[in-house]
Parts: sequence; C-alpha cells; structure tokens
Amino acid sequence: MRADAAPRAVRLWRTALGRRDAAWHRWAPQRLSEGSLVRIIVVGGAGTIGTAVVELLSARHDVVVAGRQSGDVQVDISSRDSVRSMYRRIGSFDALACAAGEAHFGPFETVTEEELALGLHSKLLGQMRLVLLGRSLISEGGSFTLISGYVLDDPIPQATSFAVANGGVEGFVRAGALSLERRVRINAVSP
Repeated sequence: MRADAAPRAVRLWRTALGRRDAAWHRWAPQRLSEGSLVRIIVVGGAGTIGTAVVELLSARHDVVVAGRQSGDVQVDISSRDSVRSMYRRIGSFDALACAAGEAHFGPFETVTEEELALGLHSKLLGQMRLVLLGRSLISEGGSFTLISGYVLDDPIPQATSFAVANGGVEGFVRAGALSLERRVRINAVSP
C-alpha cells in the first residue's frame, strides 16, 4: 500500500459519509435525537483503512468495530450466518462503512476460477450481503459505504480478481442507489 493511501482513503470516506465542507465533522449529524448518538458499524475496523476510519469517527459517534478476528463483534462477511449473527448482536444502526473483503493477487496468466471466486465471494458478495441483510435494520436516512478500489479504473498486473470484484461492487452500488427506500444512501469509495 502506498504511503499516502490511508490519508486518501480517509478523505474518500469523509466524502461518502456526508461531507459538506472542509469541516465535515462539524456538519455531520452528531445526534439523531436528544441523547442519541449516531451508531456507525465499521466492518474491517482493524485493518489499515478501517483503523483510520474508526479513529476519525469514534470521537463523535457510537462506533461498533466489526472484524473477522477482533473488534466489538466478530463477522466473516463471506458467511450469511455470520453477517446475520452480527446484526442480531448490534441491532439497529445509522450507518455502515465496510473496509473488508479479500481477493486474489496474482498473475493473469495463471489465475484460476477458484482464485477469482475468492474476490467474488468475499469482496463482492460479502459487501452485498451487508447491505441486503442490513437494509431493514438501518435507520431512515442511513448510509451504507462500501469499498471498491482504484484497480477497476486503473488496472495493474496481478490484480484481475480485485478488478472483477470492484466492478461488481460499483454496479451494485449504482443499482442500489436507485432502489433503496427510506432515504437510505449507498456509496462506494475507491482508495
């Protein structure tokens, strides 16, 4: 990962989570009602990007960190049962930011169906699953922020699986934005 990747990613998350000006954190709603903090789930909150997102949001919001092996609640986004279990434990929420999802990194000449499937099952279907299973629990006007990646628009060797999964995430977000009800928003960031 480039040295400037985390700061760039944080800037993208700020935009996706509702930035209006340079002091976006002062604009962002701090409370839904008196005494009620905005509850944000950060999936993949222990990773490089996720840690920066958690740090940015936790001072002013009720942040629930979800991760495969650490965090406030454990979740494997490639498992429907695991995602359902996470939502049962957390309950209703106001926003979800996902910084999780695996894909294979290797030469195109030798990539296999199984290696491509990793990106499809984890990075693509895992994030879709977070939205599909969470859409009934998110508050009116809530926000889903998913992660795609720059290799969709600026391909690099050995990142075929990432590009395929990122394309799926982008398509899902565009279609979902037209269909989600109750003023729920969905965005993808591309660090």
